[in-house]
Amino acid sequence: MNNVSKYVQLPVKSDEFGCYIFDEDSKMILDSVCEHLSDSAQVKVLNAFAQAFNEAYGYKSEGVECSNDEIKKYITLPVVCDGEGNLIFDSKGWGIVRIRGWGYLQKEGEEKAVKIQTKIGDMFAEAFNKKYPLMRD
Repeated sequence: MNNVSKYVQLPVKSDEFGCYIFDEDSKMILDSVCEHLSDSAQVKVLNAFAQAFNEAYGYKSEGVECSNDEIKKYITLPVVCDGEGNLIFDSKGWGIVRIRGWGYLQKEGEEKAVKIQTKIGDMFAEAFNKKYPLMRD
């Protein structure tokens, strides 16, 4: 995880409402912006993001596993970070999650904080795309 592990303590987990992903230190890392999905779908999507990230870095997943077919109902891969560390979108342009952490990152200075936040978003997107590779059109 390079220097990002200084800012994201594994494992991460989603809340039961499908609103947030927190790290081991209870810092909010992502929050849902997929209002176009039902509440139950948001729970599944955020849990899938948390599981994918944990598995990518050698941690056991918690919660109910979502199949490719189920996730495919909600997200069109690949997902991508916007390059500014703000949002992760699916390939149709729907916002899925917002990358959080500006409050504790800004002590690093704005330029470095943007790079760290973007790296965190890229890592989540990469982990998700790796876990759900069969959904690409």
